[in-house]
Amino acid sequence: MLYLTQNIGLRYTSAANGALVHGGIPVVAALMAVPILGERLDRRRLGGTLVSVAGVAAVVLFGRVAGVGLPALGDVLLLLSTVAFSAYLVLGRRAFPDAGALPLVAGVTCYGLLYLLPASAVELAVRGMVRPTATDILGLLYLGGVWLVTRQARPAPPMPDAIDAPDRNGPEVAAASSVLWTSQKVPA
Repeated sequence: MLYLTQNIGLRYTSAANGALVHGGIPVVAALMAVPILGERLDRRRLGGTLVSVAGVAAVVLFGRVAGVGLPALGDVLLLLSTVAFSAYLVLGRRAFPDAGALPLVAGVTCYGLLYLLPASAVELAVRGMVRPTATDILGLLYLGGVWLVTRQARPAPPMPDAIDAPDRNGPEVAAASSVLWTSQKVPA
């Protein structure tokens, strides 16, 4: 639902409105976390939340392409995508309270790849291979350069010792690695 409403919404409104509405994701996620996760909003967070909501509402309602009609439809669809992504974030934190963000994002990326493979195969069969332009290649080089610079500025965290790995990864990983590496039998 997130990308469907986002992509359709961007057909009817401006990219600036899209960026502003999606800029409200942290606000919507914070508001959703109150009833779902039991988090508290102190005065400072509540004040920041209200200012953010007022700013997004002012730009969307009174901006250059504001008004009732197709831009308003696009903004509503973008707001739905914002709510969908916020719900995804909050429910992900609820489902995996002890896991970090990186394993969750890596898992979502792998599942996303699996779900997109059939659509990509159909698109490749219908349209054929698309040749990248010079702008595409420069964009990839730029992103790769930014990744390298930020990677050099932030060293990788140390790897956990082998003894710590079962405790950090859970009993399933410990049992699987025992079977694979030491030929032990799976405990019943």
